[in-house]
Amino acid sequence: MTHHDTEPDASGLPEEEEIHLALPELLPTNHTLVVNPVKRVLIMLYGESGGEAQRVKVQNISPSGIRVLIPLLQAYPKDCPYDILLTHLYPMPVEAVQKQLQEARETTMRPLRRAMSTINADLRPFGLKVTSLRNTAYTLERI
Repeated sequence: MTHHDTEPDASGLPEEEEIHLALPELLPTNHTLVVNPVKRVLIMLYGESGGEAQRVKVQNISPSGIRVLIPLLQAYPKDCPYDILLTHLYPMPVEAVQKQLQEARETTMRPLRRAMSTINADLRPFGLKVTSLRNTAYTLERI
């Protein structure tokens, strides 16, 4: 389940957009993960039904980390292919990324692997990790 919350600023446009994710089977019951891409913050909320949600954990995320974390979270429970993650890391069309992967896989993958390493450290306090699947994609799992 993905839910977007926005608050308009003086111009009437959203100043920033938070992404709320329930992530069933990854998060404990009554917990929600909130990603703020502008502030590059990951927040875990706990809320009883009818009660106000409380912050449980907060983690700052690197710029490259937030760019690959969002498509990973949005792909859950499915995996997120390397080419999709790379298009979020670099503003390139999917076709260009696929061509780069064919021509220079190791060089192309190095920044993605570095971003995933950082994300794994950032996700650990939330009880989550990123796992590589058969050299084709990454997926989220519980620790």
